[in-house]
Amino acid sequence: MIDQKVSEEMKNVREEFKTELKTVSEKVVSLEQSYSDVVKQNKKQTQVISEDNLSLVIKNLPETEKENIACKACELVQLGALHCMANISIKL
Repeated sequence: MIDQKVSEEMKNVREEFKTELKTVSEKVVSLEQSYSDVVKQNKKQTQVISEDNLSLVIKNLPETEKENIACKACELVQLGALHCMANISIKL
């Protein structure tokens, strides 16, 4: 009689455990899909930013005939950005 009750309770516990495990597994899969979507979205946004033509206009920059204006503009931007921008290219 005690063995039968213990067996029934163990069966109930196993069923509850399986149900809980299935729920947790579904949540993990959902989180993995959500994370994957976020990574894909972030990658697309990064590509859009890097593919855009970003322009900068510097007004009233004094120059002389022998001066390389592209180098001067690059140095000015690098100093202003506190060297945060690693790759700056100047197109004239």
